[in-house]
Amino acid sequence: MLKKSNLKFSVKFLFHLIFINIILTLIFTRSFMGIYILNFRLGELIVAFGLLVVVSYLLYVFIKKDVMLLNFPILNYFLLIIVFIFVVFMSSGSLLAQYTFKSSSFIWMTGYLFIGFLLFKSNDLNRYHKYALILTPFVIYIFNSGNYPNFIMYFFQQYSDKFQFNKGSDVLMALIFCSYLLKDLLSKENFLIFINLNSAILLPLFLTLSRASFFSAIIFVLLINFSNIKFIRKNFKKFFYLVITSAILFIVSTIRVAGLPDISFRSQEPIVVIQNSVNEVVERKSVNKFYGFYFCEERLCSEDNTLDWRFDIWFDLSKDMIEKNKFLIGFGFNEIFEVMKDPSAPGRLGRDGLNEHVHNHIFTVLGRMGIIGLIIYTTFQFKLIKAAGFQIILFLLPLFLVSFFDTTMESIQFPLLYYFLISYKYSKQ
Repeated sequence: MLKKSNLKFSVKFLFHLIFINIILTLIFTRSFMGIYILNFRLGELIVAFGLLVVVSYLLYVFIKKDVMLLNFPILNYFLLIIVFIFVVFMSSGSLLAQYTFKSSSFIWMTGYLFIGFLLFKSNDLNRYHKYALILTPFVIYIFNSGNYPNFIMYFFQQYSDKFQFNKGSDVLMALIFCSYLLKDLLSKENFLIFINLNSAILLPLFLTLSRASFFSAIIFVLLINFSNIKFIRKNFKKFFYLVITSAILFIVSTIRVAGLPDISFRSQEPIVVIQNSVNEVVERKSVNKFYGFYFCEERLCSEDNTLDWRFDIWFDLSKDMIEKNKFLIGFGFNEIFEVMKDPSAPGRLGRDGLNEHVHNHIFTVLGRMGIIGLIIYTTFQFKLIKAAGFQIILFLLPLFLVSFFDTTMESIQFPLLYYFLISYKYSKQ
């Protein structure tokens, strides 16, 4: 009896500990993942533990003949792991190289789906968890709109590999993650109040950090409100006051964010070096354009330099794969994509010269595992979400959208929270 009570206490303690780390990850994102522990960064340890969990889960399935999660797409999951091993072998890679697992971290982070399932299944969120989730988006806004505590900045500069303000995609994840868990902890009225008021103050911040996160956030707010249209109609007067309050908060927030003297340095949009020749400029001016998009240089182009920068990378990656017969199985996980090794400064390597991402998760998977791996990976994600239920799509769709234009799933914090979010839904089925 004593052993059982001790086990229950240990599980609950572990749950609270992981929840605290989730909140810290939501607030401090990349800076928190870079904290050094025994000469390893926290993010590296998280990926390594995720890999260990994946291997343990596969052994569990083989031995127990049980998938643990109801309707979990185990066949697609097995195929994904098999294709990874096949690609590593065919590209002369190594299963002992650290970079192999760094560049394939989006696969091993699925391990936290099982961890989250077990913890959420055996533990319920209490009022302290609820208060923490309610406050988290507001704390993120305060920290990233001119009031980041100096002592926290100094802490990360001393004990982490880098200090970084939150990216727009990470702020979006925080808003959606907190909203999804609060959905079952708040009344429908309070839930809509939370969504609309937080979105109102965060939208100006999104616009300065990332336009993709800004439009994704707008889509998220519209989806949530339209999905509750019947409730809104019944409480139209209250919702009208909510809209007015949100508009006021949006204006105040816009003035606050616009007044930051160093806001340009907080933007996560890449620096784009424009080196067009006279002939290229003439060609671009003479083409037919549709809402700022047009065809030039044998690819889709955009008047927006940042978006055009991304289009250029995606086209070069696809062209390089076709020319080198890598379209089926990809380049593997051995090294940075060749097309990212731009000799111009800062070019595709970014401000610090360390950027190796193509800013699109689909093209990342395609480049690493080819069209075969991409089909298996997207099928796995589709079946995973389908089994979780339709309602979760409202929350995940904006995250998918921002992943088309940012390095989301290639980071550590974003997929960690993504799979915890899905595991929470699985645990409640």
